[in-house]
Amino acid sequence: MKIVADVSEKIGLKNLTFEVNRVEKIENKLFDFVVSRGVTEIANLYFWTRNLFEKKSNHEFSNGIFCLKGGDLKEEFQNFNRHHRFFDIKEFFTEEFFESKKVVYVKVT
Repeated sequence: MKIVADVSEKIGLKNLTFEVNRVEKIENKLFDFVVSRGVTEIANLYFWTRNLFEKKSNHEFSNGIFCLKGGDLKEEFQNFNRHHRFFDIKEFFTEEFFESKKVVYVKVT
């Protein structure tokens, strides 16, 4: 969770609360953002979380997903038709681990 907190701070997300949980166990809650490590393809993560978002957005970014991803993402995103944006983490962190990592934002609302 430290990485998520660090990245969130670096890209300017404010007023955060964190919940570490499996998406299928979340009931009766709505969120502005879901933040995840790259545990699955983005299409799966979008499908699993698409109904967990507040309808109204109060932030610079519309409510959606922020996901840590690494490697070549062209194939994974070539048929993903939702608005998304990549942030190179190497612009924020100098450690070698982050050289090929990105934060991907997906607009959901």
